[in-house]
Amino acid sequence: MTPKAQKALLEQLSDPRYASPECFERAQFLWVESLGLFIASEGKNRVALFRSMRGENEVASHIPAQVQRASYPVSERLCIYRLSQIGEDDTHVAVLDGELAELITLNTIPS
Repeated sequence: MTPKAQKALLEQLSDPRYASPECFERAQFLWVESLGLFIASEGKNRVALFRSMRGENEVASHIPAQVQRASYPVSERLCIYRLSQIGEDDTHVAVLDGELAELITLNTIPS
């Protein structure tokens, strides 16, 4: 993509309409306030584009997005149990409040 085309795309995606619930191509982010995280659920490629253009273009200073708050349980409510190790992946179960279990895979760095 040429620099001129990148700038035109940034200007288009910087339009506040891209945060509107009615916009089919809107960016959607989850805000996990307790962890200080914004997670792109829609518009992930947009984040990379804006990040790459940030120093070159003032338009890339923000991404219009629909933001939804998400909560995350405090650490005292969570337990993680290791079930097995297969290759470089470990299989674990995350348990919330001693009742709700979810299989998770944690990738490890080979030693």
